[in-house]
Amino acid sequence: NEYCRPIKLTLPNIFTPNGDGINDNMVPIETLNEDINYIISNIEYINIQIYNRWGLLIHVTDGYIPNWDGRTMNGKICSDGVYYWVFNYGDISGGDYTTNGYVQLIRWLKFEWINFTFKNIIVSSMSHWFNYFFSKVNFIVF
Repeated sequence: NEYCRPIKLTLPNIFTPNGDGINDNMVPIETLNEDINYIISNIEYINIQIYNRWGLLIHVTDGYIPNWDGRTMNGKICSDGVYYWVFNYGDISGGDYTTNGYVQLIRWLKFEWINFTFKNIIVSSMSHWFNYFFSKVNFIVF
């Protein structure tokens, strides 16, 4: 009797579907490091449902490894935000798994702009703080 180790799949909590080839799809993290053929050959069933903030079902994957690209079932681009998912799968070792959670969808260009603006605010604030500090402090040199 050959042993088959259980398949454990976890989903990311953020992805950036912007077409740059990095984190463009919400896929199980293990598919990046594990042999995908091993995973596929040891899964009996698999499905995921993704809901928007109002609880409307916007995406379903059934029968194959989840690979959500940030679009609805009709091909409409989903807006930035948090989405709720329910993930069910079973493996040939007899494991039945049901998990759920949230994923943050961020289009990178918008995130980059926020990050850039935030850095400028910090640098600007720091320079004002330093100017204030050095104008109020007397240094004694020995």
